[in-house]
Amino acid sequence: MDVLKAQADLAKLQAETMRLFADIQKTRQLEQRWLTPLLTASSLTAIVAGVAGVGAEFARLFLR
Repeated sequence: MDVLKAQADLAKLQAETMRLFADIQKTRQLEQRWLTPLLTASSLTAIVAGVAGVGAEFARLFLR
């Protein structure tokens, strides 16, 4: 009798664990949805700022 109860408890625990893993996966996907565009925008801003800085230095060099 105790073995059957233990097996039932184990099955419930495994089901709850799988549900939690699914929730974690959903949360990670939601985080990536808003994080990816933010990182892309930040990267592009840094690249544009770098190119603008190099362009300004070349302009200053040639305008002397």
